[in-house]
Amino acid sequence: MSERPQFPPPPGKSLVANRDGTMSLGWLTWFGALSAWVQRVRVIPVAVDVPSIAAGSSWWGDVTVAGAALGDFAWASIDPGHPDLSVVAADVRAADTVRVRIQNYGASPVDLAAGTLRIRLEKAR
Repeated sequence: MSERPQFPPPPGKSLVANRDGTMSLGWLTWFGALSAWVQRVRVIPVAVDVPSIAAGSSWWGDVTVAGAALGDFAWASIDPGHPDLSVVAADVRAADTVRVRIQNYGASPVDLAAGTLRIRLEKAR
């Protein structure tokens, strides 16, 4: 199965602007599709204080993300991070709620300082 691009490939070697200064139709169409895609993606910072995570276990937490809706795509990262920790899941569980799972792959407990989860939310079409 071939992967379908989210928007058409750029028009290639065609001129971006016509001689009269207007944008060519190919590029205008492409930039319009790109703009629509960019408007669907947001990165939302959320302050969190993750509790200590025991060795080999994980923490699940629900965070409020305004505008999140069932069916949207979600990814997360945490700052400050730790070499033994990995954000392994983020998904929209309900309107305005994203559930995040952080796994401790190390051999000792990790207690992070309060920090920021960055939730990347992409609106479903």
